Amino acid sequence: MIRMSLRLPTDTHQTQAITEALRSLMRPARSEASCIRCELLADTQSPEVLLYIEEWIVTSDRERQISSPRFGVLLLLMEEACGRPELKFALVGETRGLEYVEAVREGQPVKTWPVASAVRDGRSHSEEEARVGEEC
Repeated sequence: MIRMSLRLPTDTHQTQAITEALRSLMRPARSEASCIRCELLADTQSPEVLLYIEEWIVTSDRERQISSPRFGVLLLLMEEACGRPELKFALVGETRGLEYVEAVREGQPVKTWPVASAVRDGRSHSEEEARVGEEC
């Protein structure tokens, strides 16, 4: 399993437009069988900070998505952010950032883990989400 989280700071003038753009990216992700979670959250103390999350059962499906035009739009939204966006990929045993995106998009070999390992891991993601919320 692979979990992507994007913490995206916006300003009040662009929050609505970016929210709509992210929602349009969610529809195709949710239609994929391997996508088990796709949601958009706002920080309750800083509503202009958005958190976009996708979880995928099959790592190769997530990597295919990173190489897609849909993900290119996500990268453009990150470039337009008013602050520094934070993109993380949580894989079994490690977290990756933009270097992972670059490797996948350039067709470089990427180490993957068997799905069984992710399922056995059984860790809750709520601790990480709480930590992300505290950083806002």
